[in-house]
Amino acid sequence: MPSLADAAVQVISTGAPVLFLDTCSLLDVIRAPARGLTDCVEVASELLAMAVGPPVQFSLVVGSFVPGEWHDHERKVLELLTKHLQGMQEQAAHFHDLCAHFGLTLPFGLPQYLASGLAARLHDTSRRLLQAALVLDRHPDTVARAFDRVALTKRRPCRKGNQLEDCTIFEEYLQVCRHLRAGGFAGRAVFCTSNTEDYCAPGFTPHPEIAADCAAVGLSFTSTLPWALSELKRMP
Repeated sequence: MPSLADAAVQVISTGAPVLFLDTCSLLDVIRAPARGLTDCVEVASELLAMAVGPPVQFSLVVGSFVPGEWHDHERKVLELLTKHLQGMQEQAAHFHDLCAHFGLTLPFGLPQYLASGLAARLHDTSRRLLQAALVLDRHPDTVARAFDRVALTKRRPCRKGNQLEDCTIFEEYLQVCRHLRAGGFAGRAVFCTSNTEDYCAPGFTPHPEIAADCAAVGLSFTSTLPWALSELKRMP
């Protein structure tokens, strides 16, 4: 895993925009059908193609805690998706039973949502996005800043006093952006997190503390993958 400064050098060397992803945005790819996340999966597939190329069209970066968080939550998220597909299966069966009751002939058979392979494909897309990312190495300075957010200033994304990992990830992204700007990087830098409860107030608008931190380093805030893709493609 590269240091924050080395990661900035790698991003600058590509001459392409950079996308910083939070864990929840990666997990959204798996739970998209259950959450009604329109266009999330299609955009994730496009982002993956853009990230691995050829040609590589942007740098994908994740914080030091992101891989561990993803692995800690992937099973639970898959269970949520399975439960959703099971519900769809049961509704479809009920629909077919009612049609049979009234003697209605349907031009299609009973769908097999659970056996479709969709869950595995969604999981694989999310995993490959994570694998395509540059994973940052933890640094004492960003950990200290994160602890300051949680224990002293209680600044977002700290909200309940226990989001040290979230704060560390955010501080890592801010520090990489500082290195980028100091190194002359003038490209677009985008942060995406669907954790609107901690980062936003209200709705999808970033909390003033988050907005100020992002503005200070030229980091665009987004809360959905489609929004992030739009920002990456937007002309300076």
